[in-house]
Amino acid sequence: MARRELRATLTLAWPLVIAQLVGILLFTTDVVMMSRLGSTYLAAGSLATALLHPIFINALGVTTATAPRIAQAFGARGPYRQTHRGDCIAITVLSVATDLIGSRPNMGAV
Repeated sequence: MARRELRATLTLAWPLVIAQLVGILLFTTDVVMMSRLGSTYLAAGSLATALLHPIFINALGVTTATAPRIAQAFGARGPYRQTHRGDCIAITVLSVATDLIGSRPNMGAV
């Protein structure tokens, strides 16, 4: 019984495990590449990651919370009025996040 449950869990979890490992590998590659440029670039990259990560996670959370509501309304073939507020909030948060992440002026080369 326990082996069957473990097998079912691993069957469902392996894509998440692979995605997590790829994310760790990407971050490690970024650190290695920035470290070759020098400690100042590595510090700047780490600071940028620390500042932008909360913005990214909040925007991801809003869109993740909105998706099931849209799917539920679509599956029920009901009106989309229920999801309109969530869509507006998601669009607003993503617009602000995009503005915060993408429109910062270049402060000069380090």
